[in-house]
Amino acid sequence: MQALMFLALMAQAAGDTLPTARILPTAVQPAARREINLLVFINNFEQTCGRVIESNQYRAVLENSGWVEYTPDGNDSVALEVGFLNGFASGVIKAQGGTQAIEVSYFRQTVDGVAMVLTAENVTVSLRRSQTISGPRCTLYALGEYAPTALAPIIEWIGRAPNRSSTSSALQSASWDAVDARKGHSVKDGDTNFDHQIARQSFGPSWLGLKLQTSQLKASLEGAMN
Repeated sequence: MQALMFLALMAQAAGDTLPTARILPTAVQPAARREINLLVFINNFEQTCGRVIESNQYRAVLENSGWVEYTPDGNDSVALEVGFLNGFASGVIKAQGGTQAIEVSYFRQTVDGVAMVLTAENVTVSLRRSQTISGPRCTLYALGEYAPTALAPIIEWIGRAPNRSSTSSALQSASWDAVDARKGHSVKDGDTNFDHQIARQSFGPSWLGLKLQTSQLKASLEGAMN
């Protein structure tokens, strides 16, 4: 879902309308799921992704907090999803006559028995009509099979209802549009996406767990394509 929102933003900047559609697949239900403390997850997100979007010097802060940078192998479920989403976006951008460059760094840590992965991305998209969209994007994953959880803690933390939300037996998702792209670099001000991959699907992501993402991408006329 977050990929479609991101692509819609780019299509709008390019002057095009991107059609969207959502297919809810059949889920394979797990036998048992653990509970997860969503408040702890949100706090970890704020403490980590908040640093990533504030400064390029985030590595030392993360490492001092126990995060370890790693190079994913070909079976890493998070890296496979990131590669798929970025590859899909690149194809759409190329079809519009633009280009996309993304630098991705991966970090991991086990927090209170929960395996967490953090991705820090630096995104630069050059579109036609002399426009660019660039900025940081940060995502925190809590991997594991967890029971469905209420969105209330995230809504209360962000301070407003989601612009879009969807719930099925396999996936909970919600997204918030940026309040004002001209504002500062608060982790709450950018485009925010929450996904809870509850059960494995017949296609799509192979990971299970929670995912919270902020994108602080801003459009400009500088450094764009001719």
